[in-house]
Amino acid sequence: MARIRSVHPGLWTDEAFVSLTPFARLFFMGLWGECDDMGSFEWSPLKLKMRILPADGVDAGDLLAELEQAGCIMRYEVGGRTIGAVRNFCQFQRPKKPNSVYPQTEAVRNWVGTEERSKRDGSEPVRNSGGSSSEPVGNQLPTGGEKARQMEDGDTFPIGKGAEAPPVDLRKVVFDEGVKLLTQSGQSARAARGLVAKWCKAHGEGATREALVSAGGRADPVSWIEGRWRTKVQHTADAAAISHARAERYRRMDLPGPPPEVLARMVNGAICLPEPEVQHA
Repeated sequence: MARIRSVHPGLWTDEAFVSLTPFARLFFMGLWGECDDMGSFEWSPLKLKMRILPADGVDAGDLLAELEQAGCIMRYEVGGRTIGAVRNFCQFQRPKKPNSVYPQTEAVRNWVGTEERSKRDGSEPVRNSGGSSSEPVGNQLPTGGEKARQMEDGDTFPIGKGAEAPPVDLRKVVFDEGVKLLTQSGQSARAARGLVAKWCKAHGEGATREALVSAGGRADPVSWIEGRWRTKVQHTADAAAISHARAERYRRMDLPGPPPEVLARMVNGAICLPEPEVQHA
C-alpha cells in the first residue's frame, strides 16, 4: 500500500537529483510512496512501472539502474528477495510510528539513515508489521505557523551524500543476476554464464547489468538483450556516417570546419555537426 510522503525543498537543488533525467527524478519521488517507513521497497521493475508511471513509455528497469548509478538507491538481497533502499530516507521521512515491511541489514540501515532519525526526533522503535503508520496529512502540512518535523530550517537534502554503500563486486553481481534471469527463461547455467561473459566482454559490465535489468519479466530475455545491442550498434554507426558526411560537405563547400580533434570525434559519431548553411552570392 502506497504511503503519503513529504518533499523537502532542498531536493530541487541537490546535485545528485538535478543530474538525473526528468523521468528518473519523477520515478525517484514516486519510489518514496512505495517504500515502507524505513526506506525499503520491493525491487520489481514491472510492478513499479505500473504503480508510478503507468501511462508513460519508459523502462522502469533503466530508471532504477540510473538511480542506482547516481547513488540515490541501492539494491540488496535478503532471503532470496531482491529489495531496494532509498539513501538517507529516514532523515527526511519521519512518521510518528514507523513500521518495517522489508528486512534490512546493518549496512542498509546505515544507508537509509535509521540512526540519524532516532537521534533527531526520538522516534519510537520500529514495529515489524505490514500496516501503514505514516504521519497523517494534517500533521505533515501544519497550518498554524508551526514547522513540520520533515522541513526544519537549515535542513538540506543530500540524497547523494552520507552513508556509503557496502563494497560490491560488480562482476559477481552481473553474473549472479544474469545466470538467474537466463536460467529462469530456459537457458542452462553453462549457456547463461557464456552469454553474460560475451556481453560483458563486448559492452562492459555496467551496460550488461542495465541490459539485464531491462530484460526482467521478458519471455525471451536473450532476444531482447541481443536486439538492444544491435539497435545500439546501428545507432552508433548511423551517427558516425551522418557526421562523416556532414564534415565532408564542410570541406567541399570550403566552409570553416571543426578543429582536427573535434573532426575525429565527429567521424566516430560522438559529435553530430549540424548541416552547413549554403552560402548564396
